[in-house]
Amino acid sequence: MTFAAAYRADLVPITGGYLDVGRSVRASVARLTQGSRNVWVGVTSRGVTGIRKRWYQKYAPLGMRHISWLYSTTSVDFRYKLEKALIQSFGHKLDNLNAGGGGGAGRPPYAVYVAWA
Repeated sequence: MTFAAAYRADLVPITGGYLDVGRSVRASVARLTQGSRNVWVGVTSRGVTGIRKRWYQKYAPLGMRHISWLYSTTSVDFRYKLEKALIQSFGHKLDNLNAGGGGGAGRPPYAVYVAWA
């Protein structure tokens, strides 16, 4: 499946303070992935460009059907914290069990995203 067919361009990434963002992002994940058999949250840099790259490297080969940019930040540290919080919140539902890929910081905008099938 192509990135263009999978990417939810109608959804605008959330920005803002940690408490508000955490609640809003968790609500978005729950709404988007309701009834899904596979779900993965992750982080990347360079916004849609980075998400597109991850789609083709990882999620399309896994059979995922959708991907959405959930949260946008200029903070490398915060994107990892939010990814970890989402994994703790949705761990029972997620395919990924460990946060962080250990890659370099990359360039903003940093994205927290969800892929699902």
